[in-house]
Amino acid sequence: LRQPGKLHGAMWPAVSPPLRITIVSARGLRNADWLPGTGRSDPYCTCAVKGKLALQEIKSKVINDNLNPVWDHEGEMPGYTAGDALVFNVYDYNFPGRDDLLGTVTLQSRSFVPGGFDGELQLADAGEGVSAFLSIRILPWKSEDVDADDQFEECIEGEQSQQV
Repeated sequence: LRQPGKLHGAMWPAVSPPLRITIVSARGLRNADWLPGTGRSDPYCTCAVKGKLALQEIKSKVINDNLNPVWDHEGEMPGYTAGDALVFNVYDYNFPGRDDLLGTVTLQSRSFVPGGFDGELQLADAGEGVSAFLSIRILPWKSEDVDADDQFEECIEGEQSQQV
């Protein structure tokens, strides 16, 4: 349906469908609101493509006073390209002031392209002695550009053979 073509003599590339991501939940987050009377962390999660401008970022809502939030936030990442890694950051919302990082994880493309992903990932930088986790779901995705998908598969196969 979305094939490269010509419009008044100009070429345009195939447009891939957006990547569909659900930020499900987190568990075991540290309490960054440690001052008396401030309650617990007020977490939210962001997702962006690693190394690209944050023109498109998925952001969940803030869940107040909760170290095990359930967001079930669905979003789309248009312009996703096979090979792009996703970075998920969980923050404690602070107003006024700067939000505190509660943890981060990078998911490599080979973990979810083309078959999708549904699982839990351990967060890095979650705090000393803290084991925190993020649950996400990514629907199966395939580029409209069949040649790019074949090149991506060849690249992954080459990476795996070099790791042996």
